[in-house]
Amino acid sequence: MVLIYVKTRDANGGYKPYGGTAAEQPERRSPSASAVGVISAAPTSPSPPAEARRRRGELHCATTPRQAGDADAGNLLDGMPPGSEAASSKKADAAGGADPFGVLPDEVLQHLLSFLPSTDAVRTSVLASRWRHQWKSVPALRITDARRYTSASHLNRFVNRLLRLRKPLPLHEVEIGTYSGDDSAGAFRYIEQWVKHGLSHGAQVLRVRNNKGVRWQLPDGVITSEHLRVLELSNVNLDVLCLDFLSCPALKVLRLRDCNIEVGKVMSLSVKHLSITNCHFDWNDRTQITFPSLTWLELSDCYGWTPLLHHMPMLISAFVRLQTCVDCCDNKYEIGDCGNCYECRHKNIGDSTVLLEGLSGSMNLELTSHTTEYIFRRDLMRCPVFSKLRTLLINEWCLTANLGALTCFLQHCPILEKLILQFPESHEDLVETGASYDTTKEHFTLEQLTVQVKCHKADEKIGRILTLLASFGVPSDQIEILPPPVLIELEDGHHIWPTGRHPCFTFEQKKA
Repeated sequence: MVLIYVKTRDANGGYKPYGGTAAEQPERRSPSASAVGVISAAPTSPSPPAEARRRRGELHCATTPRQAGDADAGNLLDGMPPGSEAASSKKADAAGGADPFGVLPDEVLQHLLSFLPSTDAVRTSVLASRWRHQWKSVPALRITDARRYTSASHLNRFVNRLLRLRKPLPLHEVEIGTYSGDDSAGAFRYIEQWVKHGLSHGAQVLRVRNNKGVRWQLPDGVITSEHLRVLELSNVNLDVLCLDFLSCPALKVLRLRDCNIEVGKVMSLSVKHLSITNCHFDWNDRTQITFPSLTWLELSDCYGWTPLLHHMPMLISAFVRLQTCVDCCDNKYEIGDCGNCYECRHKNIGDSTVLLEGLSGSMNLELTSHTTEYIFRRDLMRCPVFSKLRTLLINEWCLTANLGALTCFLQHCPILEKLILQFPESHEDLVETGASYDTTKEHFTLEQLTVQVKCHKADEKIGRILTLLASFGVPSDQIEILPPPVLIELEDGHHIWPTGRHPCFTFEQKKA
């Protein structure tokens, strides 16, 4: 005869068997012999006290899946990092058999398990009989602990078994991290299959983080789903025919980091939140970015030619930081027209703006770059009107001898309310060739404008800026001189200025 007792407390604080009162249990051996697990006893032999049996090691607070006859979870545990099953059993033993989640319905347990890496979710099958199959219904696949596996085949075996054994239920989130060892072929072998599995099961969130030194090639046509809402790709090669995401009509958030974007166009009609950071764009032609529904944009620290932004009429906030792009002049010419360096001879700009036309519908802008990057200044020669812009942050790229770049920008921001100027301790002087900025001689005032000038000291250049602002009618009591932002160090060891590692605006960050 096999009896199952679970340690729970009654109204008086004592222990009772799982499932009800003593009267509801047909054969209860002993009030103290209740624990999560299986107790085997002959029907004619009374069981010794549970504490005595526990001391002799005869009573376990939790059995492993294979002890419970669950071959599925047992096979999965074989695919986990070494020692995980034993560690789980020890933790269950230490817990004394109590199940603090016993009152929760299965759906809630499965939701809680969805926040764990999938390996840990499967390990919970050893906690109690009720937990043995919960992992099969967890609505998430999270392969976020790939480094804990001994090989790529070790990881692949676990994930493939997991997908084969779980119930055919929807997956809400799929998060895939690749094995980071030397076996690139093994690390990439099943990524496409796993992605397709997740999307075919209705995944609304898909994250692929490649931990290898080489990028995983995204196959054409893989990202296709009517349910996908959030897509994050890290260290992926996007050298495909077209990256248009038209096959994902519900997509709202797109994040690309450390990706190789060698396509002529990236577009989506539905995306509202776009982040492109540390990516490599094409060195032969400018990638065109077309997102007419976009409300939030981050474009920062990318390599290659700066992408061309098409108009985004619904844009609310944008953060653009240029520091490693090809659009710079080795000889420090103001608008990249020295004619001698490679970048100036192959600038490939054409007659339209690269960035400012696409950003002209924004309400909040942060535009920063090193002095040698000339894209912002060159765009000001054909400057659009920023009819909705209320907050603007810019840095040293606007410092020209006659302050023509700054003057032009302010003239095209008729309702600007807040201006933040950030300057480094030292500034590289530009070689100015009489750039023809799109300025007007008509008088205009900015009496509503408040200004913050963040600098190390108020030198002669800062004095000229204050004089310019006064000529535009900005009251002196609406101008603050503040310390500059704190330098931060990025992963590659280089210092970035201004501060702002996270994709939020500097003027929204907490002061150091």
